[in-house]
Amino acid sequence: MDFSSRLRDLPVLETSRLILRRLSLDDAESMFDYARLPRTSIFCSWDYHRSIADTRAFLEFWVSGYK
Repeated sequence: MDFSSRLRDLPVLETSRLILRRLSLDDAESMFDYARLPRTSIFCSWDYHRSIADTRAFLEFWVSGYK
């Protein structure tokens, strides 16, 4: 099973304090708020986002993987 096939049927996981769900293109502004900080990505596989366009491209990549 390849990685992209695992993304197709991601469930929404919800607790009283947290909702884990698929990323959405509508998340760009919120994600950029933290992804633009260099310290955010220290332990991530991606570099910090230098512009909102970086965030949109990141989200487009992941959202396309859901299809």
